[in-house]
Amino acid sequence: MFIENRLAQLAARLRDTQPTPLRLSLWNGRSLDFGPDPKVTIVVQQKDALRCFLPPDLMKLGEAYVEGRIRVEGSLRDIFEASARFVRAAARPESVAAHPRLDLPAGGLQLTVPTGKYCASGRFCTESGGSS
Repeated sequence: MFIENRLAQLAARLRDTQPTPLRLSLWNGRSLDFGPDPKVTIVVQQKDALRCFLPPDLMKLGEAYVEGRIRVEGSLRDIFEASARFVRAAARPESVAAHPRLDLPAGGLQLTVPTGKYCASGRFCTESGGSS
């Protein structure tokens, strides 16, 4: 209950200061909105998964997802953007300074898929023939 209350306080703070399009839907039926019009919902299926959110950490959230302790609903782009925004907004200032990679570019995420194929050697080769 302690962690749930801390998350409720964090949700209220972020809604007022740094709205994030994220909703946590808890195992007990309670929902916490971190901003208006949530585009992403994280369904917390087990109480112990709340530890992934305080302090927020993308690695811990990813592990909880893989282990089935949380389920994530939304488009892939919205999930990445809302997760990064949540972690950045909720993190302690010294943590953000130590991990500047959490900042999203102004235009959002840009996913680039390399062109090429796997060569006979098993390495990825670009269309120009070089391997990487």
